[in-house]
Amino acid sequence: MAFKLSFYSAALLFMVFALTLAFAGPWAWRMLNERLEERSLAAVNNTAVQIDQLLARSEAVATTLAAALEAQPALSAAEVDALLRGACARAYAGDPRIIGIMIAFEPYTLHKDEKYSANLAFLKNGEITVRQIGSDRVDYFKRDWYMVPKERDTGIWVDPFPSEGGIGQRLISYSVPFFRAAAAGQRRFAGAVVVDLDIEQLRSLLDEMALDESSDGFGFLTTQFSQFVIHPDRELEDSRSLISLLDKHAGDLAAGQLMMKSADSGTVVLPQLEFFKGGTRIFHATTRRNGWKVCAAVPADWVAEQLWKYFAIGLAVYLAVTLLGIIGISLIVRRMTAPLTTLTKTAKLIGAGNFDTDIPAAGDGEIGELSGAFAAMQHELSNYIKRLSATVAARERIEGELNAARMIQNDILPRLQPPLPDCPAFSIAPALRPARAIGGDMYDIFFLDERRLFLMIGDVSGKGIAAAMFMAVAETLQRDLSSRSGRPDEIMTALNRMLAQHNNALMFITCFMGVLDTENGEFIYCNAGHNPPLCLRHNGECDALAKRHGPPLGVVETVKYGSSSIRIGNLDTLLLYTDGVTEAFSSTGMMYTFDKLRELGKKLAAENKSPAEMLSAILEDVDSFSANCEQSDDITLLILTYTMQPNTPPPPPPAAGE
Repeated sequence: MAFKLSFYSAALLFMVFALTLAFAGPWAWRMLNERLEERSLAAVNNTAVQIDQLLARSEAVATTLAAALEAQPALSAAEVDALLRGACARAYAGDPRIIGIMIAFEPYTLHKDEKYSANLAFLKNGEITVRQIGSDRVDYFKRDWYMVPKERDTGIWVDPFPSEGGIGQRLISYSVPFFRAAAAGQRRFAGAVVVDLDIEQLRSLLDEMALDESSDGFGFLTTQFSQFVIHPDRELEDSRSLISLLDKHAGDLAAGQLMMKSADSGTVVLPQLEFFKGGTRIFHATTRRNGWKVCAAVPADWVAEQLWKYFAIGLAVYLAVTLLGIIGISLIVRRMTAPLTTLTKTAKLIGAGNFDTDIPAAGDGEIGELSGAFAAMQHELSNYIKRLSATVAARERIEGELNAARMIQNDILPRLQPPLPDCPAFSIAPALRPARAIGGDMYDIFFLDERRLFLMIGDVSGKGIAAAMFMAVAETLQRDLSSRSGRPDEIMTALNRMLAQHNNALMFITCFMGVLDTENGEFIYCNAGHNPPLCLRHNGECDALAKRHGPPLGVVETVKYGSSSIRIGNLDTLLLYTDGVTEAFSSTGMMYTFDKLRELGKKLAAENKSPAEMLSAILEDVDSFSANCEQSDDITLLILTYTMQPNTPPPPPPAAGE
């Protein structure tokens, strides 16, 4: 037994491991992959934000200086020089990475006799130095940083270019135009303000990018057209583009072009880009100011290698814990199972019915508690069998009394074998199906005299024994009252008064009564809060006897009920029912509804079905609708089809409304 328990424990632990690996493995793999990618994307996004912040400060310096030049158009050369020096000092104090500022004027604007007027201010040996730029050899009017703002009338970032003022090796510049007033409210281009940044300042940001040290990765920067701006291999800078390295590989080329077009951050794998052996994975983000791409390159299989490393560590830890668990469980099981053999034999004897078997003591601990539990179980089981015998006897007695009550209730209702004297003027079919052993629904059918047939259907509030007793009282009173009066309204009024006088239980009955003249089809009825019966015409029409003549019986003692009448034609059918039909529930919580019953009744009447056939079809449809659901209320149906006799004159058409 100890071996089996140890084996099963080991098997269970390995099964848990296998299930954990099967279900949690893909999730853990995906989570680690997402975390590695998120960390790398966060690094490039953070660097892109830092570059954007530097670019934004440069734009602010250039825009502010251009606005000052436009606000003071009459500045002299000396005043322009002072303005430039002040702007350079403030810019450098705010961000030392801004290495120079230049104001370049249109020909003959600052000096009426000089074509070139471009002053470059920069910091040298701790002091602001201003140098004149521009000559026939250095024609700045043809430089991109001057021509493009002039043509586009807006500020631009210029791609890297070699320095011509001696303030750095390679520069990137932001150039913004400024204007002077012209005739007729117009303005004319007066020059450009240029703020210079050294590429090496951006290189330091890429070198500080927080990449995983195990990735052997590096950062690089490209223009929006994939031209390398910064790369560890400086031979690629300003001479090659990322797209040009991929032009021989269609798959990588398409992926690279898609990356350059994307304004969002992301990752792309380029198997043929041999920054690393086996291909390259690039994490990229876009600067918002000039659309450059900040990229981090790592080996294509770096993410997979990291995932496998984490997986191997986790697997080793899990297997070690599992092995220690198996060893510990085996030792514990061997110690615990010795007393169990004795208890097993004793349990078999008790299971065979020998409740007087002595249970041996098994010491302290769980086995001792188990032994005590067996002894308590033995005692409780003996007492339970005695109590069960008494409970079964009491239950059989209650069921016998309920069966007697059900027989008495059924005897109160009219029987159809035979129900009435043979009468060819109608055929009828009733049914009552209680929700419990006995119920509160009721119906009655009998002749008042040779030609008048009395019909009644009712539904007592609630279910069970109380509803059945109230129903029996109402049925008895109704029978007595019907023998004295043949009018439904008088019977209903008297019955309501009697039920309301001693109704301490506050119960009530919805009731419908009617008297059918079997010779001419006149039907006089009274409705006390009951569901509207249906008159199914042989021509396919359907009338709902919807008028109610008062509240349910037993509620208000002083109510005087009225009555209405309708003509029943040859082969027309009366369909009386309780709310157990229309309020039957399906497994989805939907109700059967009055509309569904009406449409089914019209269909059956159009097919000339007999009352018995209609009754069977309706009950079958309700059962199908509420399949697999417990019956929630008593169901009662009373269906009558009227047949006009040959010697009876045809009745007039039904009165309007009722």
